[in-house]
Amino acid sequence: MGKASYETGQFEDAADFFRRTLKTDPGFNGVHRELGKTLISLRDDDGAEKELRQAGSDDEEALYFLGAVLARSHRSEAIPILTRARELCPDFWGPLYYLGRIYLEQSQPKQALPLLERAARLKPDEPAIQYQLGGALRKTGREAEARAAFERVTQLKSTSLKSEIDVLSPQRDR
Repeated sequence: MGKASYETGQFEDAADFFRRTLKTDPGFNGVHRELGKTLISLRDDDGAEKELRQAGSDDEEALYFLGAVLARSHRSEAIPILTRARELCPDFWGPLYYLGRIYLEQSQPKQALPLLERAARLKPDEPAIQYQLGGALRKTGREAEARAAFERVTQLKSTSLKSEIDVLSPQRDR
């Protein structure tokens, strides 16, 4: 029930289901991860961090979400966590993106660039990755490629906006 509530955007209900599961069976597989993800959606980063830390050091999804939360305010602590998530699941774009973003924010574009390039290959239609990639390319002197990445961001955002308008148009005509 918790996962179904989470998937339908009913985050308060999902959190309640996961908390009840923890009371009944504290060792229930994945419950700390799922509660942590839900708390992120509820903008409770402290609670999310607490739950995600309890999910285990081999839960790549929990490590990814924990690293993403920590990347906001505790970048140096996020790096080893995201690195571990990357080791566990090397073809997942998420840890690559957040690691690249952290290195870019720390003025280390040469470390950020290969991570962001790989993330972009794995998830080419994600505007956030293209934007960070453009920044890394610009900071490493690859201006033409940076412009292309930023143009890709504009293209992806435009396509997304057109899709949303198309979905909403029949509703508007009613």
